Formats: sequence, structure tokens, C-alpha cells
Amino acid sequence: MGYGANLKSKRAVVKQQRLTIFFTLIGLALACTIAVNFLRRPKGESPTTLRNKQQQSQQKIVGNNDKLLETINAAKKNAGTKPLNKEDKPNVEKPPNAAELEAKAAQKVAQLEQSVRAIKKTGVIMETDTESLALTSRLQDATRT
Repeated sequence: MGYGANLKSKRAVVKQQRLTIFFTLIGLALACTIAVNFLRRPKGESPTTLRNKQQQSQQKIVGNNDKLLETINAAKKNAGTKPLNKEDKPNVEKPPNAAELEAKAAQKVAQLEQSVRAIKKTGVIMETDTESLALTSRLQDATRT
């Protein structure tokens, strides 16, 4: 090796060291920036003030419900019916043919489940098959009602 080869090799090593130092400094600067942004809180937003804001909004909602209840009670008094209390629950009665309707709904769900299982057994990818998607959505609708 001659003098020129040694000089080129030395320059390559120095260039590599400089690049390593440069990228290391960029990485450290990025890490510090991220750490500072995560540690800094927004101005005026401490956990206590956030909790107070949530409580105030909940109180507003409850206050609005009380006002609504008062309005309804005033209207009922004018109509001559019993006023509502917060603890009152609506009187929900089942229709006379509720058992028949429930039996029909259960039969429909069972039929749809059987159809979906039959499609699953064929090995079709159900997320890509339009018929499978339609059948699945019908099953979901039937189980919701």
C-alpha cells in the first residue's frame, strides 16, 4: 500500500465517524424533544381542573333533568294526573301474544344460525362473500330484536 491508499482509508474512517456522531446527535435531539412534549402539560389544564370540569358538566346534566321533571310534573298537575318521581319506572306490559312473537323470533334466529353455520362449513371466507355478509347481517338484526 502506498501513501495515497493510507490517506484515503483515513479519510473514509473520519467521514464514517462524523456521520455516526451526526446521526447520534439527531437521535438524541429527537428523543429529548419527544420527552419534553410528553412531560409538559397544557397550560391551565391540571388533573384537578379537568376533574372539576367533568363534575360541573355532570351537574348541568342532572340540573337539566330536574328542570325537565319539574316541567312534566307541572303539566301533569294541570292535566289532573299523578306527578312523576325520579324513582318511578314506566309500566311496561307485554302484549297478549308476546309468547307467540318470542317463539317466532327464536325460530327465525335458529334458522338463520343454521344457514350461517352451513356456509361456514363450506370454507368460504365470509368477509368477502356478499351472500354471507347479507345473511350475517340478517342474523344480527334478528338477534337484536
